[in-house]
Amino acid sequence: MATLDLPVRSLDEYRRLAHIGRGTYGDVFLCERVATGERVCLKEIDLTFRSPDERTRCLNEVALLQELPVHPNIVKFCEAFWAHSTEASDLVLVLILEHADAGDLEHQLQTLQAPMLELEARPIFAQLVHGVHHLHAHRVVHRDVKCANVFLFQSGRVVLGDFGTSKLLVPSSGSDQVLEAQALSSTVVGSPLYMSPELLEGEPHGLATDIWSLGCVLYELLSGGKPAFAAVSYPAVVYRITQGEFDPLDTVATSSQARDLVSRMLRKTPQERPSIAEVLQSAWLQIRGTTEDRAARDTINNPPSNLPPPAPSRLNKAKQKSTIKKTFLSPPRALELRAPYRPAQSPQRRKDVHTQQNEAASPLIRLDVQLPPPPVLPSRMRPMVPFKHYRQHQVNNSSLIEPLTLEVRGVRIARKPPADMNPQA
Repeated sequence: MATLDLPVRSLDEYRRLAHIGRGTYGDVFLCERVATGERVCLKEIDLTFRSPDERTRCLNEVALLQELPVHPNIVKFCEAFWAHSTEASDLVLVLILEHADAGDLEHQLQTLQAPMLELEARPIFAQLVHGVHHLHAHRVVHRDVKCANVFLFQSGRVVLGDFGTSKLLVPSSGSDQVLEAQALSSTVVGSPLYMSPELLEGEPHGLATDIWSLGCVLYELLSGGKPAFAAVSYPAVVYRITQGEFDPLDTVATSSQARDLVSRMLRKTPQERPSIAEVLQSAWLQIRGTTEDRAARDTINNPPSNLPPPAPSRLNKAKQKSTIKKTFLSPPRALELRAPYRPAQSPQRRKDVHTQQNEAASPLIRLDVQLPPPPVLPSRMRPMVPFKHYRQHQVNNSSLIEPLTLEVRGVRIARKPPADMNPQA
């Protein structure tokens, strides 16, 4: 499976528009097909400095996508080829996948910053479970189910992508198929928040590890993006996962069916977790199993070419009935007599009317009467005549015969001139 006969082609067939992310082993670009204008995702993987084990896994991803049948909840694989890198002369592996125009689920939860309603989270999780069910039906374990690998479309469709760590189970006589125990560094690359205890402990693992990851995704949907096993450090995260300790969901915001499904999927022992078929038949997902919901899901997965005009909503129907009742069924109103015509009043007349209204409303408060000015307090020393500053060489001694008279607090005091200004000195 590690040797693939892929053609060597040029990257000029695609025009790069933006760098939109990074997968397990390579960068992901938003590109446009030059011939048709179709927007796709181009995943470029440089295998030059990869270990032999990593090269094998990258080629296995291409082979798995080529052999896996098409499903509406699995990212669509278009083609794969070798191409010359723009930075070096070595060949790089190029994967062309469909582009999800609404981003990934992780970014969506970060944008909302609030828990999703179960009515909103149920269709997203149901489509994700259908995608994992398709993988398990073909003996494929994804091993990296997380919100960052769940991609959304504007139409409402949900797909699972990034198969860099996926593995094909070899058929065996036993009913429980598992993979051999491997080191953590060579098994899964990425955040440990979604890894099952058997993956972290390096034990044999199988399809039940995807059930654990699905439980972590559902927990984040109902908690507003909060990871189930969040902790302050990496060792604390590993300890909480291996012990199966997570904070319970809010009993007010979530239903008992949702909490029961999360607790069953996050059981430490793999054999105690439900299978993917049992998850589909869970009570919480069966709430959505009405005829209208199934028709809506079929419309999302297989949109028709010509959609009929939308039917009026219940709110519009109620508003329409209310309008008809008011227009045709209500008794005629009595004739309303208008007030007699009154000529315009002058400003003084309006002021008098407002004054009377204020007095009637509160006789102790007069809002439109101007208050008298505050009283002027007498100063401590105020001369009876204006004060003039005389210079000594300009003073006429004969004019200072009469003393100055001052008034202090209502008492008049006669003040004699200074001794140096006495003409007899």
